[in-house]
Amino acid sequence: MWFLFGVITLGLFLFFYSYKKIRASWTGTTKTLGTIHYQVKLIRKKGNIEGFFIGISGKEGYEFIFKREGILDRFFKSIGLIKEYQSGDKNFD
Repeated sequence: MWFLFGVITLGLFLFFYSYKKIRASWTGTTKTLGTIHYQVKLIRKKGNIEGFFIGISGKEGYEFIFKREGILDRFFKSIGLIKEYQSGDKNFD
């Protein structure tokens, strides 16, 4: 029974990890600003812009995500598991 539990847990983890990796993959239009190269992708729905992705080069091994802060984000920040940089603007932070 415990072996089956482990196999199911591993399978669910692999599925979730693969789903997140596939969902995070995207390609956009390459643009240049001075010497900085970046990619932009607009998400349109019924002719309106619903969202966008901006991709820039960064240090190897680091991941940065801009998203709305949720309950889990606040919890992990309070126990020191994640580091969040604040801009000082209450509407943005």
